[in-house]
Amino acid sequence: MKVSRLIPISSILLCTALLPSAGRAQNHNSRPAEPGTINYVEGRASLDTRELNSGSVGSTQLQNGQSLKTAAGKVEVLLVPGTFLRVDDDSSVRMVNAGLADTEVEITKGRAMVEATDISKNNDIRVDQNGVTTRILKNGLYDFDSRQSTIRVLKGKAEVLQNEGKSN
Repeated sequence: MKVSRLIPISSILLCTALLPSAGRAQNHNSRPAEPGTINYVEGRASLDTRELNSGSVGSTQLQNGQSLKTAAGKVEVLLVPGTFLRVDDDSSVRMVNAGLADTEVEITKGRAMVEATDISKNNDIRVDQNGVTTRILKNGLYDFDSRQSTIRVLKGKAEVLQNEGKSN
């Protein structure tokens, strides 16, 4: 009886040991996500004049100077690994700089949130809104509302600077 119990347990352990290596092999062959990559699209949204849909996920990037607009929709964009920009309905954002060490996005209309789960000391993540720049300093959740001209730090730490010489 003891032997028959060990066979199913050893089979489970063997499968568990093999599955992670199979997952790594798949990830090794796929292209890593880069700053500005579209991670999620729901409803109506566009990148400049190009409509976004579920097929845009993972294959479309918000490049420097491009604008992302939502109508009745929501979009999630990778800013840097572990940091995501979530754009709300009837909103617009512009990518100022999509870089791993120097990332800057401008909220030109509506609302967006930034969720940071893995900020490195080498990351400089900035969000511009209504003449103000917010530097994301620690992991957390940050809410930006251009209609109300508000920035809420729900968890984390940010530095807010008045923009000088920048156009909005």
